[in-house]
Amino acid sequence: MLALVDDILDVARIESGRTQAIPIAFSPTLALSEIVSMLQTIAAEKAILLQTAYDNPLPAQVLCDPVLLRRILLNLVGNALKFTDSGSVTIRASYTSNTLKFSVEDTGSGIPAEDLPNLMQQFFQASNAVSASSKGTGLGLHLSQHMVQLMGGPGIEVQSTLG
Repeated sequence: MLALVDDILDVARIESGRTQAIPIAFSPTLALSEIVSMLQTIAAEKAILLQTAYDNPLPAQVLCDPVLLRRILLNLVGNALKFTDSGSVTIRASYTSNTLKFSVEDTGSGIPAEDLPNLMQQFFQASNAVSASSKGTGLGLHLSQHMVQLMGGPGIEVQSTLG
């Protein structure tokens, strides 16, 4: 219940313009290893391989809001783990033209095509989410989308194949 209240307060702060990105220099590689370390237990309990992959070398430091970035990645990777029963979850990172890009790939159940346009809406849950062992609030992707935009990113793009 406390997490739900925190999420609702975060939505209110972001939408009212009271949340700002505070960019500082930090190591994106270290941030990724922290995310994997935090979620490794969940992955291990489900016998899912949680790994990172780099499309090209990342810079030693980037200017970004590490608090927002960690929250986004924790939400996206957490969702991937929640909806993956076997196989793997991979956090892929690349850096080109002064742009840091992350993608989260999983071998989960997939999202129905008709649900994809609504994923970033508040309180929306994909129609096949009911079968997940623990349902969420439907706020995580909405919050993550806003956090990405606060940091100047284009937003979160989702590609999925059901099954």
